[in-house]
Order: sequence, then C-alpha cells, then structure tokens
Amino acid sequence: MKALHAILGVLLFFLALAMGACLLYDGVIGGVFAGTSCLLTGDSLVSRVLVGPVSRLCAGFGLVLAALAFAATAMPASRRARYISYENKGGTVSVSVKAVTDYLARCASGVPGVERAEAHITSIRPPVEALLNVRVRAGMNVPETCIILQQHVRSSLVDNLGIADIGSVRVNVTEILAPEPPPKVRNSDRPEWHNE
Repeated sequence: MKALHAILGVLLFFLALAMGACLLYDGVIGGVFAGTSCLLTGDSLVSRVLVGPVSRLCAGFGLVLAALAFAATAMPASRRARYISYENKGGTVSVSVKAVTDYLARCASGVPGVERAEAHITSIRPPVEALLNVRVRAGMNVPETCIILQQHVRSSLVDNLGIADIGSVRVNVTEILAPEPPPKVRNSDRPEWHNE
C-alpha cells in the first residue's frame, strides 16, 4: 500500500508541476505565441476558464508552489533529526535514533514476561520520550511487568547510553500470548527414537 501511495504521489506531483508550468508559460508567452502555447492550456477548457493572463499566472504559481511544497514535505527529515544529542563533560554526544530503538527493543525483550518488543522514539528533543509496543506472556501481572519495563528502559538509557533527560516511557501491550507449554518429561527407560 505504501508503494502505491508513493507512486500516486509522484504522478500527482508531476501532473501539478506540468499544469503549473503550462499555465505560467501561457500567462507569460501565450499571448505572443498563441498558436504554439501549451497543449493543456492552448484552446481548451482550462484556457477558457482562466481567461486573463494574470489569472493564469496566479493559477500556475499556485500549482507549482503546491507541487514543490508536497515534494518538500514528502522528503525524509534532515540528517540532524535522526540523532539524539546531549552534552556531557567531554562535549556533545549524538546517538542514532535507530541505534537507540534497536537497543531499547533488546532491553525490553530481556524483561521477564516480555516476549517481543518494538521501540519508537517519539521525541528526540530533551526530554527524550519513548514508546514500546510489547507482547506479554499470559500468566504475568501486566501492570507490574509494565512498571518494571519502564524502570528498566529508564535506567538503561541513563546508565548505558548516558541520556539523562528522559520524559515519558509509554508501553502499549499489543498482545497477550498463550502461556508456554510445560517441558516434556522424558522416560529414561525408553530411547527417544522409540514411537509410542
């Protein structure tokens, strides 16, 4: 679905840019070269609706600016926004957001009862805020497990990564998994390959 959304976005961007460029061309040069003006605006419905050159120029500028604004907002955030930076006695330390989220997911999976964890940093500016989506094993006390998880994440960020200014650590329990089956007891008198 994301690929289809990206393709449609690119097509709409180029369509808006082309229409805007044609309207600008027709507004500036269209009166001089009426016979060679853009196919989209030459003697079409668009050209009849946008009668004067000023209205064509305004519409052209509007479409071009809208296309450029769409392209600017669709681009990924700047390189600086992908790092959590903080000061220590030695200077500035910057840690990649991806490195922090991977580390938090591993830390969360180490808490008893937490089977799988997915971490997100929701705010990179101090105070740093985190969101954890976790799957918890049935039979565990969910509120207690979440409190332990939040404390573990906070202490890991402070002690192991040096990030001291931490805001909220939110936990979403996305699934409660079935309890683990008890281990099978082997009969020592019979070999394992023997079928019962």
